[in-house]
Amino acid sequence: MLPASSRYCPQRLAGDTSDVQSQHGGPWKLEWRLAIVFARLEHNRLLADFCPSCRLPALSGSPAFIGGTGREVRHPAQCRNRTETRGPVCKARLDATGIVTAALSSEQAVLQRDLLLRLAPEHNPVRAFEIFTDLRAATAMITVTWPPQGSSSTRTTSPAKGFLLPVGHRCGPVAGGVVRH
Repeated sequence: MLPASSRYCPQRLAGDTSDVQSQHGGPWKLEWRLAIVFARLEHNRLLADFCPSCRLPALSGSPAFIGGTGREVRHPAQCRNRTETRGPVCKARLDATGIVTAALSSEQAVLQRDLLLRLAPEHNPVRAFEIFTDLRAATAMITVTWPPQGSSSTRTTSPAKGFLLPVGHRCGPVAGGVVRH
Protein backbone atom coordinates (compact mmCIF):
# COMPACT_ATOMS: atom_id res chain seq x y z
CA MET A 1 0.00 0.00 0.00
CA LEU A 2 2.89 2.39 0.65
CA PRO A 3 5.09 3.09 -2.37
CA ALA A 4 8.74 4.06 -2.01
CA SER A 5 7.97 7.60 -3.16
CA SER A 6 5.20 10.15 -2.76
CA ARG A 7 2.78 11.91 -5.04
CA TYR A 8 2.07 15.57 -4.38
CA CYS A 9 -0.14 18.50 -5.27
CA PRO A 10 1.94 21.52 -6.36
CA GLN A 11 -0.95 23.90 -5.60
CA ARG A 12 -1.33 22.49 -2.06
CA LEU A 13 2.42 22.75 -1.44
CA ALA A 14 2.34 26.38 -2.57
CA GLY A 15 0.09 27.09 0.42
CA ASP A 16 -2.65 29.59 0.99
CA THR A 17 -2.45 33.24 1.99
CA SER A 18 -1.86 32.60 5.72
CA ASP A 19 1.39 33.91 7.21
CA VAL A 20 2.70 30.43 8.03
CA GLN A 21 1.92 28.97 4.60
CA SER A 22 3.20 32.07 2.81
CA GLN A 23 6.57 31.47 4.49
CA HIS A 24 6.73 27.66 4.62
CA GLY A 25 4.24 26.47 2.01
CA GLY A 26 1.31 24.14 2.41
CA PRO A 27 1.46 20.79 4.18
CA TRP A 28 2.38 17.46 2.66
CA LYS A 29 -0.58 15.12 3.10
CA LEU A 30 0.20 11.68 4.48
CA GLU A 31 -2.46 10.13 2.23
CA TRP A 32 -0.38 11.10 -0.84
CA ARG A 33 1.95 8.23 0.06
CA LEU A 34 -0.85 5.69 -0.37
CA ALA A 35 -0.85 3.90 -3.72
CA ILE A 36 -4.62 4.35 -4.06
CA VAL A 37 -4.49 8.16 -3.78
CA PHE A 38 -3.80 9.60 -7.22
CA ALA A 39 -5.82 12.83 -7.40
CA ARG A 40 -6.56 16.08 -5.60
CA LEU A 41 -10.34 16.41 -5.83
CA GLU A 42 -10.33 20.03 -4.61
CA HIS A 43 -8.29 21.05 -7.67
CA ASN A 44 -9.76 18.44 -10.04
CA ARG A 45 -6.20 17.40 -10.99
CA LEU A 46 -4.05 14.30 -10.89
CA LEU A 47 -1.26 14.43 -8.31
CA ALA A 48 2.29 14.89 -9.59
CA ASP A 49 4.73 12.11 -8.88
CA PHE A 50 8.07 13.20 -10.34
CA CYS A 51 10.34 16.15 -9.65
CA PRO A 52 10.35 18.32 -12.79
CA SER A 53 14.07 18.96 -12.41
CA CYS A 54 15.78 15.64 -11.53
CA ARG A 55 12.91 13.53 -13.03
CA LEU A 56 13.06 11.13 -10.07
CA PRO A 57 9.94 10.12 -8.16
CA ALA A 58 9.18 12.66 -5.44
CA LEU A 59 10.74 11.89 -2.05
CA SER A 60 12.41 8.72 -3.33
CA GLY A 61 15.88 7.28 -3.21
CA SER A 62 18.06 8.40 -0.33
CA PRO A 63 16.49 11.74 0.57
CA ALA A 64 18.36 14.44 2.43
CA PHE A 65 16.73 15.65 5.62
CA ILE A 66 14.65 18.80 5.55
CA GLY A 67 17.14 20.61 7.80
CA GLY A 68 20.14 19.72 5.69
CA THR A 69 23.53 19.57 7.40
CA GLY A 70 23.04 22.60 9.60
CA ARG A 71 24.57 24.93 7.03
CA GLU A 72 21.38 25.34 5.06
CA VAL A 73 17.69 25.05 5.72
CA ARG A 74 15.56 23.58 2.95
CA HIS A 75 12.05 24.72 2.21
CA PRO A 76 9.50 21.92 2.85
CA ALA A 77 8.52 21.97 -0.84
CA GLN A 78 12.07 21.48 -2.10
CA CYS A 79 13.01 18.18 -3.73
CA ARG A 80 15.34 16.23 -1.46
CA ASN A 81 16.39 13.58 -3.99
CA ARG A 82 20.04 12.92 -4.50
CA THR A 83 20.78 12.54 -8.19
CA GLU A 84 23.59 10.09 -7.36
CA THR A 85 24.80 8.29 -4.24
CA ARG A 86 26.21 10.90 -1.86
CA GLY A 87 25.78 13.41 -4.67
CA PRO A 88 24.19 16.83 -4.46
CA VAL A 89 20.56 17.28 -3.48
CA CYS A 90 18.24 18.38 -6.31
CA LYS A 91 16.59 21.28 -4.35
CA ALA A 92 14.03 22.08 -7.10
CA ARG A 93 10.77 23.50 -5.77
CA LEU A 94 7.86 21.10 -6.11
CA ASP A 95 5.41 23.95 -5.56
CA ALA A 96 6.51 25.86 -8.66
CA THR A 97 3.69 27.47 -10.61
CA GLY A 98 4.89 25.83 -13.83
CA ILE A 99 4.09 22.30 -12.62
CA VAL A 100 0.75 21.43 -14.19
CA THR A 101 -0.81 18.01 -13.88
CA ALA A 102 -3.57 16.54 -16.00
CA ALA A 103 -7.19 17.32 -15.26
CA LEU A 104 -9.31 14.52 -13.81
CA SER A 105 -11.88 12.83 -15.94
CA SER A 106 -15.29 12.39 -14.33
CA GLU A 107 -14.61 8.63 -14.03
CA GLN A 108 -11.29 9.25 -12.26
CA ALA A 109 -12.92 11.69 -9.86
CA VAL A 110 -15.66 9.17 -9.00
CA LEU A 111 -13.08 6.43 -8.44
CA GLN A 112 -10.87 8.63 -6.23
CA ARG A 113 -13.86 9.83 -4.21
CA ASP A 114 -14.99 6.22 -3.72
CA LEU A 115 -11.54 5.07 -2.59
CA LEU A 116 -11.22 8.00 -0.16
CA LEU A 117 -14.66 7.23 1.29
CA ARG A 118 -13.47 3.71 2.05
CA LEU A 119 -10.53 5.22 3.99
CA ALA A 120 -12.75 7.56 6.03
CA PRO A 121 -12.74 7.04 9.83
CA GLU A 122 -16.44 6.20 9.87
CA HIS A 123 -15.90 3.31 7.42
CA ASN A 124 -15.44 -0.12 9.04
CA PRO A 125 -11.62 -0.61 9.13
CA VAL A 126 -11.87 -4.40 8.82
CA ARG A 127 -14.07 -4.08 5.74
CA ALA A 128 -11.75 -1.42 4.29
CA PHE A 129 -8.78 -3.76 4.79
CA GLU A 130 -10.65 -6.53 2.98
CA ILE A 131 -11.59 -4.23 0.10
CA PHE A 132 -8.05 -2.92 -0.40
CA THR A 133 -6.56 -6.41 -0.12
CA ASP A 134 -8.98 -7.59 -2.83
CA LEU A 135 -8.17 -4.54 -4.93
CA ARG A 136 -4.43 -5.22 -4.68
CA ALA A 137 -4.94 -8.87 -5.62
CA ALA A 138 -7.13 -7.98 -8.60
CA THR A 139 -4.64 -5.35 -9.74
CA ALA A 140 -1.80 -7.88 -9.55
CA MET A 141 -3.82 -10.39 -11.59
CA ILE A 142 -4.68 -7.78 -14.22
CA THR A 143 -1.06 -6.62 -14.39
CA VAL A 144 0.23 -10.16 -14.86
CA THR A 145 -2.34 -11.15 -17.49
CA TRP A 146 -2.74 -7.93 -19.46
CA PRO A 147 -0.69 -7.84 -22.69
CA PRO A 148 2.45 -5.70 -22.57
CA GLN A 149 2.43 -2.31 -24.26
CA GLY A 150 3.05 -2.65 -27.98
CA SER A 151 1.65 -6.19 -28.00
CA SER A 152 -0.22 -7.35 -31.09
CA SER A 153 -3.29 -8.17 -28.98
CA THR A 154 -6.61 -7.08 -30.43
CA ARG A 155 -8.12 -6.30 -27.01
CA THR A 156 -9.08 -2.63 -26.94
CA THR A 157 -10.98 -2.18 -23.69
CA SER A 158 -9.64 -2.04 -20.19
CA PRO A 159 -10.05 -5.27 -18.22
CA ALA A 160 -10.79 -3.22 -15.10
CA LYS A 161 -13.82 -1.45 -16.60
CA GLY A 162 -16.72 -2.03 -14.27
CA PHE A 163 -14.51 -3.86 -11.78
CA LEU A 164 -15.21 -1.72 -8.71
CA LEU A 165 -18.58 -2.27 -7.13
CA PRO A 166 -20.59 0.43 -5.33
CA VAL A 167 -19.79 1.20 -1.71
CA GLY A 168 -21.67 -1.24 0.50
CA HIS A 169 -22.08 -3.87 -2.24
CA ARG A 170 -21.30 -7.37 -1.07
CA CYS A 171 -20.65 -10.29 -3.39
CA GLY A 172 -22.46 -13.54 -2.82
CA PRO A 173 -20.76 -16.86 -2.24
CA VAL A 174 -18.50 -18.40 -4.85
CA ALA A 175 -20.22 -21.28 -6.62
CA GLY A 176 -18.43 -23.31 -9.27
CA GLY A 177 -15.63 -20.74 -9.46
CA VAL A 178 -18.02 -17.86 -10.27
CA VAL A 179 -18.73 -15.03 -7.85
CA ARG A 180 -22.46 -14.36 -7.68
CA HIS A 181 -23.45 -10.66 -7.40
